[in-house]
Amino acid sequence: MTYKMIAQRHGETVESERNSRLIAFAKAKVWAGEGWDVVVIDNEGQTIAPQDFDKVMWPATVASRVAQKQDA
Repeated sequence: MTYKMIAQRHGETVESERNSRLIAFAKAKVWAGEGWDVVVIDNEGQTIAPQDFDKVMWPATVASRVAQKQDA
């Protein structure tokens, strides 16, 4: 599966395609950290925003954290 990162800022657009979801998300996080508006699109057309990367990469871990917060 391929992942396309699209970063935009001040009328500029940067695109990058990677086969690795981990690498695509890591690159996107770096660009977002520099103030760019970033999304990653998989080859099925699903758009993934930086705030959702952890949910996509580690769904069981995120669900566990949510459950722990609800129990507290």
